[in-house]
Amino acid sequence: MLEAIETRAKSAGVRISTAMVKSNRVADSIVEAVQTSGCDLIVMATHGRTGLTRAVLGSETAHVLANSDVPVLVLR
Repeated sequence: MLEAIETRAKSAGVRISTAMVKSNRVADSIVEAVQTSGCDLIVMATHGRTGLTRAVLGSETAHVLANSDVPVLVLR
């Protein structure tokens, strides 16, 4: 999937670098990867959960938003 995204971005003239990291600490791993690779933008998807569901399940996107030093583009 990442190869397809990278190919489309490059053909559109967008400079892109992709990476895949396996971890049980998703949000922390994203923030760490951004810091070590010098990214200037994070793009994430969200389910848009609110209320009790969000409180119980947590939100990786919210954690990244709160802990990232670079802009985060959130897509629903």
